[in-house]
Amino acid sequence: MIVQLFLIAHLAGDFFLQSGMAVQRKHRSFSGLAMHAALYLACVTAVSFFALPPGRAWPVALTLSLIHIFVDGMKSLVLRNHLERDGLALFLADQAIHVATILVVVRLAVTAGPVEGTPLRHFINTYGEGPVAQVVLLLLLYLLCLQPASILVRKVLQSVGEGHLDTEGGAGEAPDRAGRAIGMLERAVILTLGLVGQLGAIGLIVAAKSVARFNRLAADRSFAERYLVGTLASVLAALLCVGYWSIAG
Repeated sequence: MIVQLFLIAHLAGDFFLQSGMAVQRKHRSFSGLAMHAALYLACVTAVSFFALPPGRAWPVALTLSLIHIFVDGMKSLVLRNHLERDGLALFLADQAIHVATILVVVRLAVTAGPVEGTPLRHFINTYGEGPVAQVVLLLLLYLLCLQPASILVRKVLQSVGEGHLDTEGGAGEAPDRAGRAIGMLERAVILTLGLVGQLGAIGLIVAAKSVARFNRLAADRSFAERYLVGTLASVLAALLCVGYWSIAG
């Protein structure tokens, strides 16, 4: 559960509290990277003092933040000279390093001694470990289905299409906020259906999404292929979250 809390802090600092403009500024200047470092430190520090004793909270927060910013700094150096590498492989590698760092550092901190007397322990003593763990896991899964999965789908579309594909439907047009919102809602609904054991209804969600673009799907084969790739990637991301719930929930 504590690892999942730190993963939530990572999602907050690296996705939800970081705008697209902030990402570009981070890759272009040291001041942008420093601002991201401060924001990320605030997120992991809040979780550290919530879940860990004070003697271990600061070391964990500082270690995670320093490693995170070092990795982001290396990524920025790569993108300054090779912007074309900003694709799916780099995104997955970057996030894999961040997640692995959290797993190692937090597990070492948890196994270093008891974690009694923390706000998290107070919640567990009040409401029970099972309910608190389920709430944390649900929050993590729904957050994953929103912004992180949206970026993942766009990277998948970039890898199979031409130019900058910024819509989750694979339209290959200007940035489409409605398309991204539809993708997020689609994954949230699929995750909810999976949690209540109604996976069979997923087909209705995909069908409803396709009806709105039926005319263009029928007239433009290239668009239809990209649209299919984006939809399948989006659905797969949500199903992976459902699978994780069935294992860890």
